[in-house]
Amino acid sequence: MAAPPDRPAARRAVVLSHKTLRAYARTDRVARSLAGAGWQVSVVGLAGEGLPEVEHDAGTPGVTLRRVAPAGPLAAFLHERRGPLERAARRGGLPTPGALAQVAAWPLAARAWSHGLRSLPPADLYHACGLGAAWAARDLARRARREGAAGRVVYDMIDIFLEASRYPSLPAWRRALYRRREARLVRDVDGLTTVNDALADDALGRWGLSRPPLVLYNCPARDELPTGETTLLREAAGLPREVSIVLFLGRFVPGRGLLEAGDAVLRLPTAAFVALGYGPLEEELRRRDAARPGRHVTLPPVPPADVPRWAAGADATIFVSPGSTLNLRLSTPNKLWESLAGGTPIVYGRELEGIRRVVEPDGLGIAATHDDPVAIAAALAALLDTPPAERRARRERARRLVAERYAWDVHAPAYLELADRLVPGRG
Repeated sequence: MAAPPDRPAARRAVVLSHKTLRAYARTDRVARSLAGAGWQVSVVGLAGEGLPEVEHDAGTPGVTLRRVAPAGPLAAFLHERRGPLERAARRGGLPTPGALAQVAAWPLAARAWSHGLRSLPPADLYHACGLGAAWAARDLARRARREGAAGRVVYDMIDIFLEASRYPSLPAWRRALYRRREARLVRDVDGLTTVNDALADDALGRWGLSRPPLVLYNCPARDELPTGETTLLREAAGLPREVSIVLFLGRFVPGRGLLEAGDAVLRLPTAAFVALGYGPLEEELRRRDAARPGRHVTLPPVPPADVPRWAAGADATIFVSPGSTLNLRLSTPNKLWESLAGGTPIVYGRELEGIRRVVEPDGLGIAATHDDPVAIAAALAALLDTPPAERRARRERARRLVAERYAWDVHAPAYLELADRLVPGRG
């Protein structure tokens, strides 16, 4: 009797993010989709203090999560030195060696991290969330192809990298240099995805693409969507039913309108402000909790998959970030999708065009000036003071919109088709 043929080896995928992967839902969703289609999947992120290097079944059964530290000669320039060369350069008003390395080897942090990733086994597909991950993925893919793997790269444009953070304020020559390097990266990769239609349109024009990137909204899947009523948030905050809850989701960082949002809610006599998350402003939020008990509450973060159920217990959510960069203006943060998945209407910053595109057509939010607590309070009152029947209808409209148009599993099949084209199944 002839021996049965060997079973074809599973295609191997690595999902990369130049983050510590603390509560980062997008890598988990990509990994879950690939694993469900039969791929062997690893998620790889950046090492972080106090975080394990390896986690098995982290978020998705069968998927291994690894965190890797930067390595190699470039890693020495990630933190400014204080040696004799640096002191001499500062005395003479010259750029330090570290500053020169930041420009000459940009993106320096991604390149140093890429060196640390070289011990990973070769893969057929590298899904890279963000520019730093894409830079590393290109290096890994070249090595993988030399070792016989397919080595294809999907660059997931989760933001407009050079229009975020400090980059818009850099000198024009540095921005031009970095943009040329990013353009080469875009030309080198095998596929492009992004997080919303606004960023897809920007990429189409910015890079002269023949077709826009595939859009994968970073929205919960339909099996994660809450149904019915939930009291999780109200019970954790210790608030009675007659008090309306206005919820802030996400990181507690300066410059995102968090404190202004709390000030605005305190202008409404029958509403309480609840912040759910973590970050450097937590201590200030706790002081405000103590000063206004029952009106201002700070809660620790919950697992990403649970956030929509917690958001469903709010009467409104609020994120009034200023549109200080193009990236902020066009982004659709996770808390947008988590709020809508819970059926909760939104007050958002007037300049946030990406959010407006989603909520305005269906009457699911109101824009307000980000630094005006009076205007923010008026927008909140407009949402909270609507009749109960209208509020219930709006909640169902939000949930239906997510389930039918934006949920992860609505668009995941198109992504799996892209992966199959890049790496056809074996056997």
